[in-house]
Amino acid sequence: MQIAVSFFGADVGKSEVVVADHGRAKPVTQILKNTPASLSKWLQTLPQGSVLAMESTGGYERMLADLAYERGLKVYVLNPKALHHYAKSLGQRGKTDRLDAIMIARFIASEHERLHPYQPSAQHIERLRKILRLRKMAVVTRTQLRLSSERHHQVHAQAQVQKVLDALTELANSLEDQMLAEIQAEPALAQDFKLLTSIVGVGNLTATALVTTFARIPFTGSDAVVAYAGLDPRPKESGAYKGMRKLSKQGDAILRSLAYNAATAAARSITFKPMYQALLAKGWATTQALNIIARKLLRIAFGVWKSRKPFDQELFLAKQACVKP
Repeated sequence: MQIAVSFFGADVGKSEVVVADHGRAKPVTQILKNTPASLSKWLQTLPQGSVLAMESTGGYERMLADLAYERGLKVYVLNPKALHHYAKSLGQRGKTDRLDAIMIARFIASEHERLHPYQPSAQHIERLRKILRLRKMAVVTRTQLRLSSERHHQVHAQAQVQKVLDALTELANSLEDQMLAEIQAEPALAQDFKLLTSIVGVGNLTATALVTTFARIPFTGSDAVVAYAGLDPRPKESGAYKGMRKLSKQGDAILRSLAYNAATAAARSITFKPMYQALLAKGWATTQALNIIARKLLRIAFGVWKSRKPFDQELFLAKQACVKP
């Protein structure tokens, strides 16, 4: 006898969680405090084998996801962008916590079979991801402040602005040092890091993003890695019409940015420069050529990590020499 599966959606906020039960004729919602006691008490009322989904909200969802996973539920942490478009497709006429919880429950009930369930990451992996995100914020803030200062020519505030820029630079460097220390403290992670930094163009930051990604997600192949980074070209075709393909950008924005930076560095090396120049000669724009190399680097990174063998530059050059122009 097959047991009916119950589907629940949760809209998670900093202090409250609104949950919805999809298994009723009329969706039932309730409000919970976002505390271990309140969430655990509610989870104990759910039938065994229930499915719970929530939107990724910058970390506020982590407590509920971990508690539900520990209880044996199948948990999904969903991409906010996908949920936004799904809500629009339903013609949802408003946006409230209750409506979002109902929409999430409906989404997971219909789409759960094609999605990957949530699995908790090790604490040191989560620490590295948080440090990586914080460093990106420091670098982005520094760049925005510098450009704004140059644009507005605030001479009288130049000294103060420079102090803030220096402080942000110091923070970014300190966070990078902290990441490297965290990696070296974990032998298995340190070995992965060493393998990935053997790839031309892949520096400390890109390798950190890659090791934390590979540690968290069981990719089935290099295509999945490229798609996760949002570097996969999105087709735009209808009948005889074939439009220009653009990147899907439906993945990890930090990994995508770092892969592009790695491609920029690799394109200046003797290893990848011939490939870069060949792409330009074929008519690809600079950004397009670098995105192609970024995809190549991600595929190489997955192969290196999977095979446990460092990048072989001579073998790569030999294979490139055999490629038809």
